[in-house]
Amino acid sequence: MYNENEQELKNTLRGVLHNYNCLKNDPYCKFSKDDMLVMCIADGYDRIPESFKKYAREKKFLDESILIEKGFMELTQEGEYKMKDLKDCMDDVVRDKAPSNLLHCF
Repeated sequence: MYNENEQELKNTLRGVLHNYNCLKNDPYCKFSKDDMLVMCIADGYDRIPESFKKYAREKKFLDESILIEKGFMELTQEGEYKMKDLKDCMDDVVRDKAPSNLLHCF
């Protein structure tokens, strides 16, 4: 997603749910609830609209405390969440060898 607001996400997820239901109801597919995983990938935490973050927290698919616990994010003195630079999350052995176009993966 790129600067997607919560209404756009809801529309996308409705489409995903529709596709899921079609697959699940098709007797030839033998599709079960464990056969689908939905993942949201954002173009940077700071680019996600605050209204989207609030919605994601309420629906429990965004929890900054886990990102802090895992070392991907920090809480600033101003009380704002900030993602760490990717190189700050890497082991010293590979830090200088990493390509500059890697994504955060967690």
